[in-house]
Amino acid sequence: MLSAETQDLLFGLFVCIAEWEERVEAGRTALVGLENFEPYSSFTALDRFSQGYLTSADLQAFLRTKGLEIAEKAAFHLGKTLDSNGDGKVTYHDFLRFLLPTSKVYLSTIAVSRRPKREGLYGLVEKQLFSLFSLQLEANRAIERLRAALWSRSDFSLLEGFRCLDELEAGAISEFALRRVLEKAGISTGSKAIIARFDSDNDGKIGYLDYVELITPSQPLYREISNSATKQAQGLSRTPSPVRPRTLPSTASPHKKPRPCDRSFELIAELFKLQCELARKVEKTKEELALKADFTLARLFRCLRKAGKWVPLDAFMAVLRTLGLEISEEDLYLLVGTVEVVLEGKLSAKDLAEMVIPKQIDYARLLTTRICDLSQRFSITEFCSETQNCLYSVFAQALESRKNIETCKQRLIGYADFRPSEAFGELDTARSGKITIDQLHCALKRFGVFAASRDVMGLFWTYDSNQDGSISYAEFVKAVTPRLTVPVKGQ
Repeated sequence: MLSAETQDLLFGLFVCIAEWEERVEAGRTALVGLENFEPYSSFTALDRFSQGYLTSADLQAFLRTKGLEIAEKAAFHLGKTLDSNGDGKVTYHDFLRFLLPTSKVYLSTIAVSRRPKREGLYGLVEKQLFSLFSLQLEANRAIERLRAALWSRSDFSLLEGFRCLDELEAGAISEFALRRVLEKAGISTGSKAIIARFDSDNDGKIGYLDYVELITPSQPLYREISNSATKQAQGLSRTPSPVRPRTLPSTASPHKKPRPCDRSFELIAELFKLQCELARKVEKTKEELALKADFTLARLFRCLRKAGKWVPLDAFMAVLRTLGLEISEEDLYLLVGTVEVVLEGKLSAKDLAEMVIPKQIDYARLLTTRICDLSQRFSITEFCSETQNCLYSVFAQALESRKNIETCKQRLIGYADFRPSEAFGELDTARSGKITIDQLHCALKRFGVFAASRDVMGLFWTYDSNQDGSISYAEFVKAVTPRLTVPVKGQ
């Protein structure tokens, strides 16, 4: 059940989207109402390299010609707003979907039926198109702030939020339900605009997947998880349906287990909190690196002289020194993570890729699909200075993060009364021999760590080394044990 404050944030988000959709729709109407506007000519004018699609860089270049400098991240979010299928490309169909108003169909029909003009963008058409993009940028910023505030609430759950809006338990949010939410805020219109924007299957309702797309921030670290920690703690494994109200068993014990006060559990809570905070910081830097237009994995591997599935460790060290990051052998061990790497002198290409690729799929796709010229020889200094600084920050923050976590683990293991089996049992409330993600989320709250669900997901992935969806006792012990010594060759 969502708290009153969280519900207000949820409803406020829908109100904000409705208000901005009305303003953007007015901008669309003004654009298509111009006699000289023809959508295909506008599309080809923005397609600088005649690729048949637009990228966020094309949109950024157009705005720059009109005197508006925007950050790469803002341009990326603008392109994502236009991109309907999430492939990183704004096709002509996506372009039409964004430009043509849904409230004035006859104007859209007239605009599409006009003959293409070779002149491209000019005059009032160019000015109004720029105004429309600028308006959408403002809308993205306002909506994104509310989304982030909503997801930062410890009691927020996608499932519970959907139930608050789907009062009739129909499995979808109707226009009537949206209208009720908006009317409570004193807004009489906007429900149709929201449905027109987010209704992917054109059934006149917002389904659960559409709702997830609407409510999710543009750059979450991790996707939301079901907030069924109470059921998991009682041994129930089935995830509740979005359309079926969740009820607790009548046999539930009225006595709550007291929060652990032992020093060892305080240290575990400190470790969990530290890992969540540092992971969020490192992930943000990775996303900034992914937005750099000249950075690709292929270029990075070319700098490192990648041989098959391996990268020589001395080449990796040389790149770090060129970037200005001098590290010791102990630091190197913490950064690469395994004894075999230090002893064998080679780093897995997969492990290196994971150091720089963000977990958010939209940012990761930029690194894996970006096309750029690649010469036979490529040096790390050929990246622009901003990219080099960002690459340095990725490795430096990753190292600093692992150092701080190592220190915290050593304090935990050094505590005389710490017993891994007792700590594992405190987390495994179902006594199944494994820790689920919901049990971990519930334990964090008992320890006094109120983390967002996306941070809990990141922490869970850190502990679940074999990615089987649960944390075994061996994985838990490995995750909380520090790397006490640096491996020495020949030993």
